[in-house]
Amino acid sequence: MPKHIFLLMTLVLALTVNSAFAVEVKGLDQASVPVASRSVADKNIALKAALAAVVVKNTGDDKVLQNPVIAGQLNNPNAFLVQFGYEELDGQLYLKGQFDERRVVQLLRQAQVPVWGKQRPLILVWLSVQDAQQQRGLLSDASTSDIRTLFKQDAEAKGLPLSFPLMDLDDMMQVSEADVRGNFPSTIYQASTRYHADYFVLASIRLQADGRESYRFYLYPMKQNVTMWRPLLQSEQTVATDPNAVVNMVTALSQYFVSQYAVADSGAGEQVDVVFDGIDSMARLKALETYVAQLTVARSAVIARIQGNRVTYRFTLYGSPEELARQLNLESRLEHIDTQAVSDFTSPVAPAPTMEYHWQ
Repeated sequence: MPKHIFLLMTLVLALTVNSAFAVEVKGLDQASVPVASRSVADKNIALKAALAAVVVKNTGDDKVLQNPVIAGQLNNPNAFLVQFGYEELDGQLYLKGQFDERRVVQLLRQAQVPVWGKQRPLILVWLSVQDAQQQRGLLSDASTSDIRTLFKQDAEAKGLPLSFPLMDLDDMMQVSEADVRGNFPSTIYQASTRYHADYFVLASIRLQADGRESYRFYLYPMKQNVTMWRPLLQSEQTVATDPNAVVNMVTALSQYFVSQYAVADSGAGEQVDVVFDGIDSMARLKALETYVAQLTVARSAVIARIQGNRVTYRFTLYGSPEELARQLNLESRLEHIDTQAVSDFTSPVAPAPTMEYHWQ
């Protein structure tokens, strides 16, 4: 089978996914870290920590800090710094640093680590927990418990969009704690549709007789007409404390989504044409240009043709066409158009494969 035909077939498979409700993660170029004082020495220590935090948010993986290329540059945060300032919260002084996002991404490319874009899938977490009286319940988004705070802090550190159910009357009428703990995804799916998430998690944390904590979780995609639910990711472990359980779960989820959506430089420089239909105004064209510019899978993207309300971009990629498709499918304004005439199979020269989307 010719390579370009095989590539087009794999693109069709990559594009047969449901529309997404991904969110745009803000603040990937900045971080706020605690600092002991406003002295120059403490400022320099804090700037290194802030740059490290920005690197983690742009990759979703704190292990990249061990990369020798990245580790070397962390000692020179001023080379990436745009501005910094101080703020005090609850008696603690913080340094907030903003860094040149373009240079940070260049560093990650140089280090050959995957870069995670701003558009990221939203994950809804249904979590069964025990209170001090050993009573089980489901954690709500508004909870002020230590576990909810830990989830928020660790997910934000990795740039992972996580939310929890409201646990209002609608949720309580549809979902019981036993449904979550017993891992019944078909039941939870119905209750999850109102939250417009891309994935949902069924998880539980419980205290053991020896004082240790055991946890387990199952990750599922939000999709309809599923008769047999198979988790995309699952884990079950016993750890020393609640914070260990939370960190392990968030890390496992982040690593999974990094493997799906973050893109490293393959060096192949593959090209793909993407037709965007529905670009019927200058405002929509500018919105499309802004969107295309932030796609981390694209080494370059240039307008190859404008015909009526159809704009064709030619992408040269860091990764693969399948990775481009996964990133495009995270954008709620885009609806994939399934077209059979995506390329000229009879051409003696292999053309760039083409995808087509409608801008809503």
